Order: sequence, then C-alpha cells, then structure tokens
Amino acid sequence: MSFRTGLRTWDAVRSITMRALFSGPMYVPVAVNTFDAMSLVGVAVFTSDLWVAALGSVAAMASAVGDGDAQRYTQILDEARRNLVDKLWNGEYFDLWYDPVSGYRDRACMSAALTGEWYLEQILGMGYAIDRGKVLLTLRAIYRYNFRKWEGLLNATYPGKPRPALSGDMKYFNPLGIPYTISSQMDTPWTGVEVAVAMHMVWEGMVSEGLKILEAVHRRYESWGFTGATLSAMGTT
Repeated sequence: MSFRTGLRTWDAVRSITMRALFSGPMYVPVAVNTFDAMSLVGVAVFTSDLWVAALGSVAAMASAVGDGDAQRYTQILDEARRNLVDKLWNGEYFDLWYDPVSGYRDRACMSAALTGEWYLEQILGMGYAIDRGKVLLTLRAIYRYNFRKWEGLLNATYPGKPRPALSGDMKYFNPLGIPYTISSQMDTPWTGVEVAVAMHMVWEGMVSEGLKILEAVHRRYESWGFTGATLSAMGTT
C-alpha cells in the first residue's frame, strides 16, 4: 500500500473511530455482542478486549501517518488495558464480567475471551495489548476448564460448578438470576470460536491442545453434519 493510499484509508478509519469508539460514554451497562443469550453485563472481557484491540490498531495507524491524535489514542489505550487487567484478571484467567455500578461479578471462564489479542498478534502481527504471560495463563485455563473430548470447546464454563447439559436448567452463577439452560450459548461449542482458539494455542506452542480441539470439531461434523456448527442454534448458522 502506498503512503497516499494509506492516508486515504486513515481518513475513513479515523471517522469510524470517532463514531464507534469515542461517541457517547466509554462505559456501556450491557455488553452488546454476538453472545446475545449469555449473561454479559458491565465490563465484559470479550467486548473489552475487542475494544482494546481495535483501539490498538487505530493508535498504530495514527502514529504511522503522523496524525496529531496518535498520542491521545495511545494514552486511552494504556488506560483501557490497565482497567481490563485491574477489573477482570483473577490470577488464572479473565473473569467473564464485572459491573462497577452494582459491584456484581461473573467468574465464568470464556473461550472467546482473548479474541482481540489473537487478532492483534496472529492476524495483524502487532503484538499483544496485554501481558503475554496473562495470555498464556488464560489459554491454558480455557483448555483446562472448557474442553470436552466428545463435545469440543464449550463457549464458557464455571470452574467447579455444574453444567445444564448434565444437571438440567439452572441460573447463571452470578447475582442476576438469569436462566442458564440446556443447549444455551455458554454450555455449547461454536466452531468459529473453537478454530480461532485452537489457532491461537498452536501459535503459542500449545500444539497438542490446539490439535485436540480441531479433532473434536472434525468428529462433531463427521457425526452431526452442519448441526455440529453451533448446537445452541441446532445447526442453523
């Protein structure tokens, strides 16, 4: 890409950034995202890490083209990643969410938690926004808690807690009282998440773990066809 083309691209990116990342309050009470049936409130790891990754990309582009706001983007990025760690890191992985208004917290371990980090490191080659050590610990926790040989990589689990698939419908293990049901989004695997997480693991040297996840995906499709794509949607997506 020529520098002139890069400048034209940056104009569009800057416009989108001001509208999407910096319009309105930085804190949104409900984390709106594709996991629409999961209990995500306040500062959620999935949406927060995507936000940090997007801002990291913008800051790098701004610096490359000499935009005057580059330093501002970098300062906001530094604050955002500090908050991500301070509010959600539990020493083993990042909690699913924390609501600073109510003080409520959800300690589920989410497989897609570090999608933003995967995108920055493996797809863009920019390096992680957060400490690599925490990335590795989180990947290991995701495999340890969420992988099931004959099911695949579940979207999320509560370590040490029962699952609806094995114990029947219940409530999420947080103070909100939202139904946590059989075949719900949290308690099933999604192929897109599994493949991305497996790639991330292989990238970081967890080759055996990544290949076991991919093998489970293959076996599920082999047995169930497209129904194995997203069991929570009965194979409709």
